[in-house]
Amino acid sequence: MAIDKASKNIFKILYFNILVFISIFSSFGSLFLAYDFFTRKPTKIDDVNISDFKTLKEVLSDGKLNIDFSVSYTPDFAINFLNLKSNLYPINGISNILTYLCNEQDYLSNYVSDRHGFNNPDNVFKKGKIDIALIGDSYIHGACTNKNTIRNVLDDLSQNKLSIASFAQGGTGPLLQLAYLKEYAQFYKPKKIYWFWVGNDLRNIQDELQSPVRNYMQDEYTQNLIVPENKFIVDNHVKDYFELLKNKLEGHPGEEYNLSFYRFRRKLKQLFPKTYSSLLSIFYKFFNYRLISNNNLSLNRITVLTRKLPKNEFKLMELAAKDIMKEVGKLAKDLESELTIIYIGFGGFSSNPFIDKKRFSSSNSDQKKLLKEISIENGFEFYDLDAAIDKEFLPSDHISGHFSDKGYIKVGSIIYNDLINKE
Repeated sequence: MAIDKASKNIFKILYFNILVFISIFSSFGSLFLAYDFFTRKPTKIDDVNISDFKTLKEVLSDGKLNIDFSVSYTPDFAINFLNLKSNLYPINGISNILTYLCNEQDYLSNYVSDRHGFNNPDNVFKKGKIDIALIGDSYIHGACTNKNTIRNVLDDLSQNKLSIASFAQGGTGPLLQLAYLKEYAQFYKPKKIYWFWVGNDLRNIQDELQSPVRNYMQDEYTQNLIVPENKFIVDNHVKDYFELLKNKLEGHPGEEYNLSFYRFRRKLKQLFPKTYSSLLSIFYKFFNYRLISNNNLSLNRITVLTRKLPKNEFKLMELAAKDIMKEVGKLAKDLESELTIIYIGFGGFSSNPFIDKKRFSSSNSDQKKLLKEISIENGFEFYDLDAAIDKEFLPSDHISGHFSDKGYIKVGSIIYNDLINKE
């Protein structure tokens, strides 16, 4: 009897403590949600140019695809699936068209491409010469932001006194970027070339060497895509590719579920941004959570970007990188352009909460070392943007993938102050 009474007392104590804990937790949670709700700063529609579409799948499924608008073309995925009977193959997006890019900040970023298919205002080319050419991948392309691309930020900071153009496409590596220099940028005789190198560039070289892009390893090779007639041909190849994707997406199972989940997630971030950010960090850390599903590898970059390069292949790609950058140096010299290699790495390795530090630590340090060697051997300038980002960034300036809008503004300011404005 005494034992039963003691057990009941213990149960009552535990029950009481659990109730107290739940009450305190609920009160704290309610206060935090109230604070989160009333201190949020709603995004202005004018700032982000919200589109009618929420996902790239919606764009690809629309009947006006390839007529009124397009999707950003990712050459490392598609280049081996196109009509290779043609003498010409695409290396970047479609020209002069509204282009939808990606969604990492709860709006689907978009831009009107220039005459060459890049994310620039077309009037930057009206004088036939530019001051600065930015060459890189998705960070320079302006992934998942609208007006806050690095090019736009630099343009604003220079008060439009400098003509700055980006020759960049998400998913590309140094070999495709060499193609951009050969096919487009060199014809505008830039005074400066800022060459951005990211943490997956060696992996991208491996993919590019297994595609027709390897032709750009030849000194004089070009498709003459600067010629509008040739660009028109390859643009049609890209349209064919998107039609292929569109057909595959019709009747995609689980589409309603994905869209409902997306809308819930978007509303949660709008109303409770701090709560959303905290939950995202927890899910990402403990459950390897990703904002983008693995259902459609044609649009999902995560699988590609996180593949680890075997050590022996890493060494081979280092040799290929040296050859590529040597060719870049020759072209820059012929153009009398000042070349700076800017190591963006993992977009702020130490400050980025979404990076697996153990997995990519050696890759980060090895590539930084490689680029310093390349710079010394070829007489290039070298700038460690990755380290500069770590000094300036807060965790909130990062998102799972690229930078937040505030992060892009900070990166542009760093580049302007440390490279452009210091002279």
